[in-house]
Formats: sequence, structure tokens, C-alpha cells
Amino acid sequence: MLEIDPRRWKLLLSHFTSKYLASHVIDTVSGRRGTVIFGALEALMVSEDHERLNQIMLALRQVQLETVPEQKRHNQMLQIMRTWRSPHQIEQWIAQDAALDQALIRACRRLVRQFLMKRAHDRSPSGLTYDQLVKALDSKYTCMEDFCKHVVDPLGRDAETLALDALPQQLGVGLRMWILDRRDEVSLISLDTPGPQGEVDVHVLFKPGHYDLLYPGPRR
Repeated sequence: MLEIDPRRWKLLLSHFTSKYLASHVIDTVSGRRGTVIFGALEALMVSEDHERLNQIMLALRQVQLETVPEQKRHNQMLQIMRTWRSPHQIEQWIAQDAALDQALIRACRRLVRQFLMKRAHDRSPSGLTYDQLVKALDSKYTCMEDFCKHVVDPLGRDAETLALDALPQQLGVGLRMWILDRRDEVSLISLDTPGPQGEVDVHVLFKPGHYDLLYPGPRR
């Protein structure tokens, strides 16, 4: 594995000092999706955006799972989520109950599947349908269903290609993803998935191995 020069890390990370107050690692069973859903719930709770919080809860309530134990865990998760009144409660719950944390990630994966399957026959900006595009991006996938079966459904499999921005779009939140690369020739990269009104609610830093939530500072 490539090791990055500590001096380069320091230089890259200094880019954030004028933009963000702090960063925080979320201890969850599924890196990207766990960080995005936690960040979305936290950001909307802090901003008191009850309308979009309710939209997320509505989407989660509509999730139906295959097995009775999975559905039972999902229903327990929804009951607990209704009691949350602060971001601290969310993080405490994630840290203390891995099974229910996993239920939230499983629900997010189901939402990603729904989002992708619903749009499988829509035209992408490339002119291809998304069903055709997933095959063009990687020939080992025969269709969107096959992609979801191998990439979206398995717990522990991180998002790739079309699944990368599906969750924030399905949740109705804006995401800015900063990517730090180990390679010296690759500069700092940011990828935006804007929210419904062009907003960015969740800021995430991907460092090789884990995801950090970033907390924006006041605009200067």
C-alpha cells in the first residue's frame, strides 16, 4: 500500500482550516453510507429542518425487508429514531447498538436500490439509459438489477460508480465529498451532490481507510 508523505498530508489538510471548524470520525458498520445518513440527520436536526427530517423518516418507514428478523430490527430502529432530540443521542445509539446501527445501514442500502431501479430505464446525461450505463462502466454487470445485487445489497460493500450519489439524492440532502489521495500527482478533489434547492448539508472527508464528517465554519 502506498504511504503518503506526512508533509503532504499536512499541506492538504491545511486547506480545511479556513473552511471547517472540526472533523469527526463516525463509528458505524458501513463507512460512506453510515457517515452520510448520520451527517444528514445531524445537520437537519441542528438546522431544525423538520420538513426534510420527516421526509427521511417517511422514506425509511416505507422500507420493507425480506426476513422477519430484519423487519423487526427495522421497526425497532424506527421507534428509537422517533425519540431522538439531539445529535448526541444519534451518535450514542450508533456506538452502543451495532445491530440497530446495521439496521439503519440496511435500510439505506434498500433506499439506494429503490432509487437506482426506479431510474434504470431513464436517460442519463450521456444519452444511455442508466441500465445501459452501468454495463458501459463495468462490463461484469449485465443490468441494474445485477449491479444492485453485487454492489448495493451486500452489507460491508462500499458504494461505487452509480451508487455513489444515490443515497443523498434519495434522502433529499446535499453532499460535498472531499477526497484525499495517496498519490503525489493527484490534488485534492471535491465532488458535490446538491440538495433539492442546491444546498450542501453534509460535508465528508474521505481519507484512505475511513470517512470523517466535516463541520463548516462561519463564512468569511
